[in-house]
Amino acid sequence: MARATQAPWLRKSKNCWYATLSARKVALGLKGRDNRAART
Repeated sequence: MARATQAPWLRKSKNCWYATLSARKVALGLKGRDNRAART
């Protein structure tokens, strides 16, 4: 079983930040690791 995440996470294959909301993966519109601080 997959583990639940509480924070946004980076999908490396698309180089984009995602969050899980109501069991759906939603892109946050931020690209790359450099935007780590902007994701919250």
